[in-house]
Amino acid sequence: MIARLWCGRAGAQEAPDYLKHVAETVFPQLQRMRGYRGAELLNRTVGDKVEFLAVTYWASLDDIKQFAGSDIDVAKIEPRAEALLSDYDSFARHYELVHRAGDPGRATGA
Repeated sequence: MIARLWCGRAGAQEAPDYLKHVAETVFPQLQRMRGYRGAELLNRTVGDKVEFLAVTYWASLDDIKQFAGSDIDVAKIEPRAEALLSDYDSFARHYELVHRAGDPGRATGA
């Protein structure tokens, strides 16, 4: 499995709208694509901005080309996301998932 990582930053006032856009529009659109295996959106406060790290999971690098195009290292930003973000990385990084540990809380029924 391949993890695709990308970062963008939004002002504190725009951050909730960006989160809503990703959760309600971007991630649901990805669910229809071949090889899609899930996604996560992480955030942290950095000064007066909120930084988002989007992690999507794919069966293969070829599957990522469906939305990223032939150069998968170039970030793809939707117009609505671009309007909400104050700045963002122009690139994405890809990593092969080589190990995943389980949630210890699930083993105990928590």
